Amino acid sequence: MRNERMRKKAEIITRTHGFRGINVKVEDGAVYLNGNVSSYEDFVNLGLLVGGIKGVKGVINRCE
Repeated sequence: MRNERMRKKAEIITRTHGFRGINVKVEDGAVYLNGNVSSYEDFVNLGLLVGGIKGVKGVINRCE
């Protein structure tokens, strides 16, 4: 249940910050991000935003 809540929060964060087409998966508190971002700055910011969700143990950012 906690993983599902984190996934929903991460999806809301990606949408509200203008990131489109980002696939979010959560396993045991680790958030996996896949998709495309427009810059390295966006890549870093996305990881930091999602990493700030309560309960997230780590972010595996596979965005390009």
